[in-house]
Amino acid sequence: MVGHRRIFAGGPIHTMDLTIPEARAVRVVDGRVEGVVPAGQAAPGTPESGWELIDLQGCTLLPAFVDCHVHMLYTGLHAHDTALDGAASVSEVLDGVATAVSRSSGEIVRGWNYDESRYERPLTGRDLDAVCTDRPIMLGRIGNSACCLNGAAMRLLEIPGDVAGVQEDEGGQPTGALLTEANHLALTRLYGRLGGGAEGGVRGGACGRGGGGDERAPH
Repeated sequence: MVGHRRIFAGGPIHTMDLTIPEARAVRVVDGRVEGVVPAGQAAPGTPESGWELIDLQGCTLLPAFVDCHVHMLYTGLHAHDTALDGAASVSEVLDGVATAVSRSSGEIVRGWNYDESRYERPLTGRDLDAVCTDRPIMLGRIGNSACCLNGAAMRLLEIPGDVAGVQEDEGGQPTGALLTEANHLALTRLYGRLGGGAEGGVRGGACGRGGGGDERAPH
């Protein structure tokens, strides 16, 4: 039995399919996309065709997006800071950090998208201290769900040892790895230092200059 059939046409249609990037119409049967009419082909829409025509009236039709949003500051930081996506080991992360330290002159050396699930062991603040102890270093994990700070960054951002999410070693000392509330606190305080004359904190290299500002949640 043929269900309720609709065809959407009358406006730009972008399929996001590289083989058929644009379409003349989209066919929908019982609320599910059945297919597209490629550009250049006639779109059915008369009563005899059995399709109800939905006129887009020039509006653009796109596939549905899931959680489609952009964090403007976070995206800017990723575009201009040190990218750690390609690092496959702790040593490769540290090589990237060392390069960032040598090239930057800002307040905090920043890097993003490290992924310790690919490494031989977890990344710690002591690893970052081995690269540099007198410059604050802060690295964000992929997905922004955790971060790793060296000692200078822990002090600069004033991360208390008793806040939830501060990871500790067997001796009860902070490792520099921050999760949950501690991660959120570090990001909030980092972002708060990117105001004023920091030029958005996303200008070239791995560092931004601190400029004060209020503590706003990094959502």
